[in-house]
Amino acid sequence: MTRFIAFAALGIIRSNAKLILISSIPSVLLTLAAIVVVKSLRGYPGFVFAEFYTTGVPQFFLQAIVMSLFATRFLRLYLLQEAAPIGFATYMKMVGGYIARVLGLGFVVIVLWTIVITASVMIIESQPLNNTQMLYLPLLITLLASTFCGWLWLRFALVLPAYVVGQPMTWRAAWRASRVYKYHAILWSVVYYLAYWFILIFVAVYLERRLFVEPALTTLLIWAFAVLKVTTLAAMYDRALVDQQSEMSSAFD
Repeated sequence: MTRFIAFAALGIIRSNAKLILISSIPSVLLTLAAIVVVKSLRGYPGFVFAEFYTTGVPQFFLQAIVMSLFATRFLRLYLLQEAAPIGFATYMKMVGGYIARVLGLGFVVIVLWTIVITASVMIIESQPLNNTQMLYLPLLITLLASTFCGWLWLRFALVLPAYVVGQPMTWRAAWRASRVYKYHAILWSVVYYLAYWFILIFVAVYLERRLFVEPALTTLLIWAFAVLKVTTLAAMYDRALVDQQSEMSSAFD
């Protein structure tokens, strides 16, 4: 296995494309339906082509809740190589546990991100800055804060695949097990952040320079980043298992 988590995740996507597509179909359909229903209830004109914001709380909950159906199914099938499906009640219970862990981890990260951004804004407002500094400094601070929070999320995220495969892991154990890719996580956080906003800006410019997209395109974006996140989790867990086995082998040498 490659030592770079990003390359390992891309390798998983390439070699398990069929499994990814099949296991994500229910989540994709539910996401699209949720977007259309929410937009219809809010009174926006249009149905299939209604506008929907791609950032903020709505997208977070779609990623955390609806796409957890895909994450739980894929991680279990990929990591355990299960041939026989588990019962529906067991599966939904597992999805509920996965969602609880995602929301818990997300809450901590969002709180830290808010604290960092708020403190940075207070510092900026107290300093005499020219127009150029006022333009680029907030962008730089947002990048640094998002990179830090993304890095933190990756360091603790091993609790998610560990739970799915039936080997629950504490936060401390996840932090300790993730030390092998702690520097990769910094680079991966930067790449993820820049890729995310590059795509959103491209879409915004393409669609009348506004940060919204049609439901189908919103669903595609959410699905694409969900696939990237889930395969990254799978690669991280694979790497943690390999390193654990290596440590055990070394102990007996």
